Amino acid sequence: MLLRKKEQARMEQERVEVEKRQKRQEFLKVINSGDCPEDRVLTDEGGRRWVQCEFCGKFAPASAFASYGGFGKLNKGKCYECSRNPNINTEVNVSEEKSKTKAKI
Repeated sequence: MLLRKKEQARMEQERVEVEKRQKRQEFLKVINSGDCPEDRVLTDEGGRRWVQCEFCGKFAPASAFASYGGFGKLNKGKCYECSRNPNINTEVNVSEEKSKTKAKI
């Protein structure tokens, strides 16, 4: 009986490790692609939320952002650097500029 419980615990631990590796791979794929999903919250394998700055484009943990989320911008926000930088026009962001460029073409 004890051996069976140990085996079940080992199998559960292996399953959790496999899920963590898969989550890490999916997370890195999103970060490396630069395309932020808007249909789900972006989290790493540890469950930490990550956000992409609308102005400079960097990805960072949500704790590095002055604001984030909202309708249509689930994983987008304004990082502390951009929110404090007087030289950045926070009225125009990276996403809007990409849309305008595509519209001109």
